[in-house]
Amino acid sequence: MSTRTHMRIILFSLFFLLISTLQIWGNPFRGGPDEPTAQVAVSGPTAEGLAIKQLDLRNRMADLLLALKEGRSSRLLLILYTLSFLYGGLHASGPGHRKTVVFSLFLSRDAKLWEPMAYGFLLAILHGGSAVLLILLYKSTAGPLLSRNLNTATLQMEGWAYTLLVLVSLILLLGSIRHAVKGHGDSRSGNRSLMAIALTGFFPCPGAIMILVFTLTQDLLPLGIITVLVMSAGMALPISLAGYLAYFGKKGVFTALKSREKIVHKTAAAMELTGYSFLLFFSFFMALPFLRAII
Repeated sequence: MSTRTHMRIILFSLFFLLISTLQIWGNPFRGGPDEPTAQVAVSGPTAEGLAIKQLDLRNRMADLLLALKEGRSSRLLLILYTLSFLYGGLHASGPGHRKTVVFSLFLSRDAKLWEPMAYGFLLAILHGGSAVLLILLYKSTAGPLLSRNLNTATLQMEGWAYTLLVLVSLILLLGSIRHAVKGHGDSRSGNRSLMAIALTGFFPCPGAIMILVFTLTQDLLPLGIITVLVMSAGMALPISLAGYLAYFGKKGVFTALKSREKIVHKTAAAMELTGYSFLLFFSFFMALPFLRAII
């Protein structure tokens, strides 16, 4: 992928952060109890056992952060970062975190062996990094106002992310149909797929925000930022696994059909159409409550 493409993605991500929170910057008291709040669809409930383990890890991390406030220790830091990594993995194993998006994209497009892992880390870093950027934006706001602003901004960013993903997935689907009819692939679909992943990742992770707000109130924000980055590395593993399930599943089908060239081409086109169709349906389903709220 070219340097120009990377720069476009970075600039677009920064522009997306600006427009998705601009409405909230204009009114720092936005989000009062009587004002309707934009929402997105919920992926599903977290399993009780998984939720309990996450809560236990989060409480232990809070205790370690308070202990580190009294005095830094290499041993305590190592334990904190280990728990942060595990917490990130558990957190991303639950509903959400764009595993469906990653699975759909790698079912739809040709990829190299390293790409699911690379995209998983990209998505996780964007997910945790946008929480850091948002906290820095609202650092001067304290108390309940901070929580209210962050909650509203998070919902706005996620809503806009899914709305833009609807448009991107529609473009991908139409391009796939057009090139299937012509009998050749779309060389630009890889860049569009990466843009789709960047879109879905560039909104704050609620778990990361909880950690950052806690460290902000304890004057430990730099340590909180490092903790969230380590947590993001943990989140990358389940997300990457979703990509590898699609990648190896697709490879297995093509290996079984390698002696039948025509069937391979038809199967590849069918998988691409199925993946992009599901991506369009999923993104529209998630964006619908947000679109209803703003309309």
